[in-house]
Amino acid sequence: METMIRKLLFILGRLLSFVFPYYLNEKIRGANKIIYSGWISRKIVHLGRNSKFGFGLHLCGAEMISICEDVYFGKDFVLTSFNGCKVSKHLTINIGNHCMFGNDNHITAACGITIGDGFRSGKGVLISDNSHGDPSSIEQRKKKPNDRPLYCKGPIVIGQNVWVGEKAAILSGVSIGDGAIIGANTVVTHNVPPYSIAVG
Repeated sequence: METMIRKLLFILGRLLSFVFPYYLNEKIRGANKIIYSGWISRKIVHLGRNSKFGFGLHLCGAEMISICEDVYFGKDFVLTSFNGCKVSKHLTINIGNHCMFGNDNHITAACGITIGDGFRSGKGVLISDNSHGDPSSIEQRKKKPNDRPLYCKGPIVIGQNVWVGEKAAILSGVSIGDGAIIGANTVVTHNVPPYSIAVG
């Protein structure tokens, strides 16, 4: 019985494709993303022309985030900027023009993150300048992670035309030069020179 219902639903889907073609579905989804982005834009300090968000955005600290023109964020994106870090009281995330972020990316700032023009990332990328507590402090590590103060070694600065592969992590105090490529699953803890490739 279940197999028969599946076959009928599949046939129904094929029939609907004649009435409601795929390209029309994509246009409607695109229009919905523009509406969704307009709704979110009231919270963010600056959202440039033609920038838009996929659905499922988790946003925190929008008043400290600036996004330039023609930037796309994939679905289920986490974009957070936290106040209260001892390093800086004026926290910002600054994202340049013509950037594209994959699905399930996570950008979180407590000191500051600057991303240059032309950035591109795969799915599941983490860019975080902070952690729960100073890892060198045994006293802090005795506390639950949520009870530790936010700690960061310094801001993250990413140059222009940088490409970051799937599931890479870029951590606190790192500078990545123009044109660099960060391979999939790479954990970046040190500076990456311009036009170089970092993997591992």
